[in-house]
Amino acid sequence: MNLSTIKISFIGTILCMACLSCQPTHKTDDKPEYLHAPFTHPGMFQNQADLDTLRQNIIRGIEPWATACQRLIAETDTTRNIKAYTCVSVGAYNANSIGGKEFSDDANEAYASALLWYITQDPAYARHAIKILDAWSNTLWSLDGNNAKLNIGLFGHKFLNAAEILKYTSSGWKEQSMQQFERMVRTVFYPTIKDFFTEANGNWDASMIATMMCMGVFLDNHDMFNRAVERFYRGEGNSGITRYIYPTGQCQEATRDWGHVQLGLGELSKAAQVAWTQGLDLYAAAGHRLARGYEYTAQFLGGEETTAFGDISYRERGISDIYTSIYNHYTMVEGICLPHVDSLMVAHPEAAKPLGTLSAMRAYCNTFKSGQDEAKSLPETDVLLPETTGALMDAGNSIPVAEKLDVYPGEDIQAAIEKAGNRRVVLKEGLHTIRQPLRLQSGTKLCGEGRKSILMLEPDCLGPTIVNATLDMHDIVLQNFVVEGATKAETGFDPNYERGLRLYWYAPSREGIILLSDSTHKMQNISLQNVTVRNCTKNGVYIAGASNITIDRCDFDNNGSNVVPGPGFHHNMYLSHVTKVDVTDSRFDSSLWGNGLHITFGSNIRITGNELARNALSGIYCAESDGVGISDNLLEGNNIAGICVEQLMDACTQIDISGNLIQYNALAGIQSIGNNSIGMRDNCELGN
Repeated sequence: MNLSTIKISFIGTILCMACLSCQPTHKTDDKPEYLHAPFTHPGMFQNQADLDTLRQNIIRGIEPWATACQRLIAETDTTRNIKAYTCVSVGAYNANSIGGKEFSDDANEAYASALLWYITQDPAYARHAIKILDAWSNTLWSLDGNNAKLNIGLFGHKFLNAAEILKYTSSGWKEQSMQQFERMVRTVFYPTIKDFFTEANGNWDASMIATMMCMGVFLDNHDMFNRAVERFYRGEGNSGITRYIYPTGQCQEATRDWGHVQLGLGELSKAAQVAWTQGLDLYAAAGHRLARGYEYTAQFLGGEETTAFGDISYRERGISDIYTSIYNHYTMVEGICLPHVDSLMVAHPEAAKPLGTLSAMRAYCNTFKSGQDEAKSLPETDVLLPETTGALMDAGNSIPVAEKLDVYPGEDIQAAIEKAGNRRVVLKEGLHTIRQPLRLQSGTKLCGEGRKSILMLEPDCLGPTIVNATLDMHDIVLQNFVVEGATKAETGFDPNYERGLRLYWYAPSREGIILLSDSTHKMQNISLQNVTVRNCTKNGVYIAGASNITIDRCDFDNNGSNVVPGPGFHHNMYLSHVTKVDVTDSRFDSSLWGNGLHITFGSNIRITGNELARNALSGIYCAESDGVGISDNLLEGNNIAGICVEQLMDACTQIDISGNLIQYNALAGIQSIGNNSIGMRDNCELGN
């Protein structure tokens, strides 16, 4: 990665200069992260110049805005009655709605009417928008039901955009009415979403981020605005830019359905649009991650082959109205082409709705052009890909018949291990369920045929899935299969719901690969290649008392929950009392309550080319260890630090950290607790 050097958080004893070697730093990103300047008004989806340009384009008949305006006029009824509710209650998927449809419809119509007021200067539109805002601000007390936060998130920014336009034009909105609307925003809207909703799918917080930014603008409240900016950069759970959109561009909800993926992207884009109006650039965060999410999604919805971590969904593949704003920004401002987004917009012009087209208008968009001939592509990134990380996507194996022993689902794997001799035991495609953990003997070579070779404990069983048969086990190869820690192998309609069931202490205690001995060198020569271990409530992989360990191109994901003995005790991978370890090109992501890679009492360890992201604690935690090299890894979106080095009794020594990209971790890029000896060079830290 060869980038600039690291910003460090020191806790406990401060390092003396002899303990820390580091090349001179240079700042890699000098863009302001928070807003401190006075607010621009109007200043949400559009500023004054944007509104003026939009109006002039429509007066001159310039497309697509002229037609969009005519369609919006046809859709807007300024004579209809408004029915506001004291309490709006909406259940999951809009079930049992009381006032929910009225709340959403009126939000859309208030914003549409405010825009049409400015465009046409017809006071009937201003009066209608004011009537809607006054009705709700004089009536609404609270929101309840499953979707309370989501309703404020999705529709609050439309009420607020309407209010912003009315407030800063000669609309006739009275001061007393403005104050009542402000009261509703402060006492109903903001308390409902102030703490976001960490456990929900990421589209929820994305919408709340956009609405909270708009609240901050309308109220001239920097703390409120910057609280939303902080959440965009460093959210928890599925929230925020690096947690909702993975390095490949895959979105958190891509294993759920594409309606929700587009919803999440669209709301993050709205947040970026508001921030841009106020002079902050959220589009560029995490290497233009937002654009990568759009390109990945447009590629899939456009019918092209797309790979994913997990089982990609084929549900709800209709095209949403989310693409105009992001496309305009990248082609007109960044000079970057988005070819998949462009193709999707050309193929589905019907997806662009009037309000979306008009609200995406910026002053720099006074011509509607592609820009692809003169624009550059998104910068290439070196990321781990689903097709080469973890159990492989292609089925089958090339092992000669004489060198393998095939095991089909339902057959006795343990018996095959015990009689295999020098042959490889091959788990054929299908679900292999066991009631007792497999006991690996020395010399075992257990292989699969890719993602469809799944090994899982029976749903009513607890404990580890694979263990060592003896304390001195040696020469083990595990290759190209999935260890499933959940109680069922099938992905449900909402994987995040099932993840939530594993999140807490009362979930079943199920572990993945657990290889434990009683001295550092007793087990030897352990190799994991293209192994996926996922959804274990305890450790995904735990190896203690071993030397010569190779972890190569594996995927350890969503392991390490809050089950007894509690949070912080279980991780995606836990290595203890180990030496001579190589961890390369593997993925350690989304531990529910633990670290991505947790190391204690280790020596001679090399961690290279891995992704350690979105873990509840740190990407890498290292304590009581010596000779650990951490190089060319991506460490992002972790709740504490990208890398945490801690002295429990003895300081860590010879910790070499080089060439890593460490970004948007909640507390620090590197956290050093105690008197540890750390050398650093050529790292890049952004937004920690």
